[in-house]
Amino acid sequence: MIKVEEIVEKYKGYEVDEEKLKEFLTPPKPRTVWDLKYGDRYWYINNYKGNFRSTWDNCVVDNYRRSMGNCFLTEKEAEFEAERRKVEAILLKYGRRKFKDCKDNVCMFYKHEEQEIAIANETIYQNQGTIYFETYYHCEQAIDEAGEDNIKKYIFGVDAKWLKQLTSMIISHYRFLKITVTLMGKMTAKTVRSTPYANVWAKFLQTGI
Repeated sequence: MIKVEEIVEKYKGYEVDEEKLKEFLTPPKPRTVWDLKYGDRYWYINNYKGNFRSTWDNCVVDNYRRSMGNCFLTEKEAEFEAERRKVEAILLKYGRRKFKDCKDNVCMFYKHEEQEIAIANETIYQNQGTIYFETYYHCEQAIDEAGEDNIKKYIFGVDAKWLKQLTSMIISHYRFLKITVTLMGKMTAKTVRSTPYANVWAKFLQTGI
C-alpha cells in the first residue's frame, strides 16, 4: 500500500473528490495501546477463556484494562503476556518482590554471551522488577519448575529455540573455519583472540568439538 503523503507528491496538481477518496482510505493503525481510538480492536487476558478480543469504546472497562496493563494490540502479544504471567507466578511461589536491605536477596540474571541463566545475591542494590529468593536453593527450585527455556523466553525476552539454532550455526561455522585453518596454517594466535566469541574458539581449538 502507498501512504497519502506519497500520493500527494505523485499526483500534485490533480483534483480529487474527497468523499469518494475516503472510501479507499485505511486509517493508520495504533502504534501502542495508548493510541487506541473509538472502533479500534484490541486484546485482553480473560479470566476464563484465555485471550479475548474487544473493541475500544473508550469506556470505563476499556480504560481500566489499559491502566492495569491488560490491553494489547495483537493476539500474539496477549498470548505472550499470559504465558509470562504464568511463569512469573511460579517464580513468586518460591520468591518475593520485596527487597530486604542488607540481607539475602538471591535473584536471577541472564548472561548473554554465555546464553545462560546465572544466580547472584544482592544485599545492597535493588533492581527494578526483580523477583528475589531467600536462598539459592529456592531460586533453583523455581527454575526447575518454571523451566529454564520458559524463563529465558518470558522473563528475559530471549527465545531459547532461536538461540539453539544460532549456536548450532556458530558451531558449524567455527568447525569449518578450524578445518580451513588446519589445512592452510595461516591463522595466528592474535587472529584467534580477536575473533568474536573467542572463548568458543579456544574450546574448539583445544577439544576439537
